[in-house]
Amino acid sequence: MTIQTVVLEVIGEQTIHCNNCENTIRRRLMQLPGVQRVEASHNSQRIDLTLDTDRISLEAVREQLDWMGWQTRTEMSDAVQIGEAARTLRLNPKTIRYYEEIGLLPKPQRTEGGYRVYRQADVERIDFVRRARALDLSLDDIREILGFRDKGEAPCPYVLHLLEEKSKQIEREIVGLRELQRELRTLHAEAATLPPETMGKGCVCHIIENRQLQAER
Repeated sequence: MTIQTVVLEVIGEQTIHCNNCENTIRRRLMQLPGVQRVEASHNSQRIDLTLDTDRISLEAVREQLDWMGWQTRTEMSDAVQIGEAARTLRLNPKTIRYYEEIGLLPKPQRTEGGYRVYRQADVERIDFVRRARALDLSLDDIREILGFRDKGEAPCPYVLHLLEEKSKQIEREIVGLRELQRELRTLHAEAATLPPETMGKGCVCHIIENRQLQAER
């Protein structure tokens, strides 16, 4: 069992505005496996959680709150080691180390025993990289985006350009896949009419090799 104490701050338009909201949040979240404690406050707009991260991730809790209408951001009460950060973000620890090696993450602080520890800002940066990779942005693109932010500049115009180029790339790939699909269907239809006795004689596979000869004509 790995216990993590987390504070979530409500930041969306929908706030915790009454005791009924507090009770709803507490009741819904306590139904999730791995959630051990929930304290919601309409005075501070914060939700205090105790999680068994072997059974549930912080992201899963935030997704549940988002579905309920409460948008949140994370404020970890203490620094976490790499294993806990990896479980929370559903990443392999080797991935986090790799991001550090290539400069996407700053060198983390370490305990006296030499273990990496990550503060809230570090975990949020790792989470940003994870979300950007989910959009199929390259590591070089992500480095550029983070570079803008590290210099205090908004990366959004650059990101808009990346998204437009990525969309065009996907369109080209779709066209290519459709052409390949048509070619495969044609090849299958032609090969299905060949007599069995012609198969396996004098070549590795006459279906593919004959198709190559046709393409070279």
